[in-house]
Amino acid sequence: MANITNKVWQFIERDPAIKRDMERGVINSMALAKYIIKEGKIKASINAVISAIRRYSPEDTKAIDYKAIRNVLQSSKLSTKTRMAIIALSRDDEVLGKFPKVISQIDFHKGEALRMVESREKVLFIVDDRNLEKVTSIFSRQKILSIKKSIGELTIRLGENSEKTVGVLATILNEIAMNGVNVIEPIGCLPEFMVYVQEKDLLKAHEVLLKLCHDEEGE
Repeated sequence: MANITNKVWQFIERDPAIKRDMERGVINSMALAKYIIKEGKIKASINAVISAIRRYSPEDTKAIDYKAIRNVLQSSKLSTKTRMAIIALSRDDEVLGKFPKVISQIDFHKGEALRMVESREKVLFIVDDRNLEKVTSIFSRQKILSIKKSIGELTIRLGENSEKTVGVLATILNEIAMNGVNVIEPIGCLPEFMVYVQEKDLLKAHEVLLKLCHDEEGE
């Protein structure tokens, strides 16, 4: 019985959608048991799996306040931007030293965008498509690792207490992923959280988050 319980719990842990619905109390145990037996190829009776489901209570979810997450989402605002590009460069002194020159190519008064992300190995510049050539021309080809074009930006301006609320960003990213949209790059500068997707997926990602906020509001 313990082995069955462990298998059921592991199956649930691997599926954020199931975990979320269980934590909200909106999932049917019988239907879930049948699904787990079929998809997890678990050789056990329906009653044994239902029993394991009912005993499932992960410690890590106890710290998550879903009411607080709902409050943040309800007061969040969404905006989108199209025709963007992501430039990935090697991180070294030469590239870092050219930051001021990159900034000088962007007309912020006209609303042109420049996002910068730095890691140990790479530097990312996210710019409007029209500025792509101006920025890439600053660097030698050897420094440019990749260029992604036709990128859409979805900006979520999170509501009050977003920085103190556990699980807000995970909820957003899980919701997008569960609807089949691949996130190319997430950037957080709270209360703003920016998600980058292929431009063709931008409308769907926007609708997903609108629905998430609307559904949360209606609960």
